[in-house]
Amino acid sequence: MDITPILKDLTNDQFENLLSICVEESFPPFSIIFEEGDQSRHMYILTEGYLKVLYKGNNVGQIDPVSTVGEMGVFTGDIRSARVVTITNCKLLKIMKHDLFELFEKDKDFYIKFQKVMFFDVVHKLRMTNETIAKQSRYISKIENKT
Repeated sequence: MDITPILKDLTNDQFENLLSICVEESFPPFSIIFEEGDQSRHMYILTEGYLKVLYKGNNVGQIDPVSTVGEMGVFTGDIRSARVVTITNCKLLKIMKHDLFELFEKDKDFYIKFQKVMFFDVVHKLRMTNETIAKQSRYISKIENKT
């Protein structure tokens, strides 16, 4: 899958520099990508497949391509807040934190553009989470009204 849409504001050089630090990894269904409590040493860009996000064992969302995965811990320094598991065969581009931050140091414009990508991706995920919570709340209300 083409990752250029989410990185459309990068110059050709910035895009190539980012790709130079990415390592493509493939995972079969039901593989654990991140475990809740893991250290945040890297992030991914999901290029193919679908991921499930579990918080304290509860399914709280799905990540579709093309999207970032694990970016929050990389930028905050916090441990992983959720377990992420493949639903299907997946291909991801792995980006090590130290490599990414080196690029940020070398190119402040890249830093600003990449942060914008992360911001919009996190906002999208937050909206999806809000929709999930709203659906669950409606379901719970229906069950409560039947009893």
